Amino acid sequence: MNKYMKKLVMMFVLMIAVFTLVACGEDEPTNSAPIINGTSDLTVEVGGTLDALTGVTAIDVEDGDITANLVVDDSAVDLTTEGDYTLTYSITDSAGETVTASVTVTVTPPAELTDEDRVAQDIEAFRAALAEMEYT
Repeated sequence: MNKYMKKLVMMFVLMIAVFTLVACGEDEPTNSAPIINGTSDLTVEVGGTLDALTGVTAIDVEDGDITANLVVDDSAVDLTTEGDYTLTYSITDSAGETVTASVTVTVTPPAELTDEDRVAQDIEAFRAALAEMEYT
């Protein structure tokens, strides 16, 4: 091979090596899906209240604690009617990846009051009435 041909082959080999090194460079970082923790099925009496966020958190490898961004869809839950309803949590991380988790909300009939409970309610009502009379 003549000198010119050797230089051309060396240049070609060098270009392939450079392209290979560039192609083997760092990959684009992957995004981990956020995680919703602390969800569990809930039970509430008819007419009761529901705090669906108690104990529920959301974390993301890239974004850290994103609990403040949790969205709760409780539109299917009817606290005035006995039954089982679905409540859905969703969270979206900064890369736009959304994760959902669903739980069942069971609405039960109100508990029967014992005589002791009724007496305690009557005493509390009497105290409230006395307090109101003192301030009027």
